[in-house]
Amino acid sequence: MSHLTKLSLIAVISIATTTVGIADPRPQGAKKAPPQEVANFYAGKTQSWSSCNGGGIYYGGGWQAQAYCKEDGESVGIGTWSISRNGRICHDLTWYWRDEDGSVKSSDKPVSDRNCDDIVMASDGTLWARWVHKKTEADAWWNLNRSESIRQGNKLKGKINRMRRNLGV
Repeated sequence: MSHLTKLSLIAVISIATTTVGIADPRPQGAKKAPPQEVANFYAGKTQSWSSCNGGGIYYGGGWQAQAYCKEDGESVGIGTWSISRNGRICHDLTWYWRDEDGSVKSSDKPVSDRNCDDIVMASDGTLWARWVHKKTEADAWWNLNRSESIRQGNKLKGKINRMRRNLGV
């Protein structure tokens, strides 16, 4: 399996595994979340990806996104995040890593292929998310307000900066 394929699989597993233990059905009466509410919730926060061994994604200012993953070697993702009119949050990352021969490799197109979460707002104002990928939707929803995988600040800054310096990206 190529490094690029593994990174794609990691992104799928990582987002899906953040819901383990806290997945629920969609809250009754929930509606698509207002895009500004979703942006306000994610901006300036790090979402951990359990399968990346201490990695995840940082949703930075100016719609910039940076990610780190340590699965079958270290890699760093650089790209953007966005919110659609219907409240869906997506990130597009180009991944960089050092190949076995020592050369720096990158994905030709975003590995995420539009990795997205649908976001809804319950009647009590809480935000709920469901991971989606390539038009296949997961069944489970998780309460973002209670999620331990999302924390304020760039918790990956040191790892990302080190990898970017190491790879020259």
